[in-house]
Amino acid sequence: MTKASSSSWYLLWLRACMAGVFLMIAIGGFTRLSGSGLSIVEWKPIVGTLPPLSSTAWQEEFGKYKTSPEYQKVNFDISLKRFQFIYMVEYVHRLVGRLVGLIFLIPLAFFWIRRTLSQAQKRFFILLTLIGISQGFMGWYMVKSGLVNDPMVNPTRLTAHLLIATVILILFYKEALQTLHVKKQPRTQHKEVSSTRRHPILSRIGFMVSICTLAYGGLVAGHKAGLIYNTFPLMNGAIFPSSEWQPALGLGNLYKSPAIVQFVHRALALLTFAIGIILAMKNINLKTCGARYGGFSSSLLLLACLLLQLTLGILTLIHSAPLSLALAHQLLGIIVVMLFFRIWFTQMKLKL
Repeated sequence: MTKASSSSWYLLWLRACMAGVFLMIAIGGFTRLSGSGLSIVEWKPIVGTLPPLSSTAWQEEFGKYKTSPEYQKVNFDISLKRFQFIYMVEYVHRLVGRLVGLIFLIPLAFFWIRRTLSQAQKRFFILLTLIGISQGFMGWYMVKSGLVNDPMVNPTRLTAHLLIATVILILFYKEALQTLHVKKQPRTQHKEVSSTRRHPILSRIGFMVSICTLAYGGLVAGHKAGLIYNTFPLMNGAIFPSSEWQPALGLGNLYKSPAIVQFVHRALALLTFAIGIILAMKNINLKTCGARYGGFSSSLLLLACLLLQLTLGILTLIHSAPLSLALAHQLLGIIVVMLFFRIWFTQMKLKL
């Protein structure tokens, strides 16, 4: 056990980083849903830390925005006051990203200088730093796609931006769970439960499918596919919107056609729901039978979140993706992914 692994401060730092990344995802979702993501047409990682502080500065930023496709094709009648709102939403999103970076890097430097990190932890945090830097570039790469011709970010880039953020969150969570496991290991010994050897496979599959569902949620958002086929369980009377399949696109329909993207997201969501329900019920039955199993509370929470997520997904769809429901649906999707990961991690550590 390293000194860092046994430190309560270390665990607190990891949780603070997780909270920061989750907040970034939430603000990012609000930025997209409020139509604020293309309001800042430049990327200034350093000098962009401060917002416009005078009327002249605001007029200058407004003038830059007027050169963008979004202003010319969508918001040509926007007022300065409205522009200031969407600008500040995007500004806060970028500012929080910088703050999360500081929350990560400053304590990391402290732990590194104090030599409390193992070599494996150092390699892990170097990798995490590189992924974090790539996320910043991906964010601008995504925004840039909406500043050329169409006032709309590329759905694939949007999805990549969401997935990188999710990977960062999961990596922090993995390190936090590992730290907790190391601290509890001397006090707790778990017995193998031979009848549950298949469960890690089921939880691993559930985690992977939930990630795919989240990815297609990003594509649905990018294509604004939640604004079409607003019926459930059928898509305007059909199981599959075959009329929307474009032969010329081939497999490209799976990520380029809004209707097909929505269908795949629905199918993956139902598959995630089914796997999660089976996994949770099996784990709950294990606890009822008296088996010593560490994933019981997580399984109960997964069960509740899946039921709520399915309800939110249906309501978001039939109400044409209002901001509040769409944002809640996205964030609960992140939590579902984390719960699948937690159960998978727990089962691996207990060698189930």
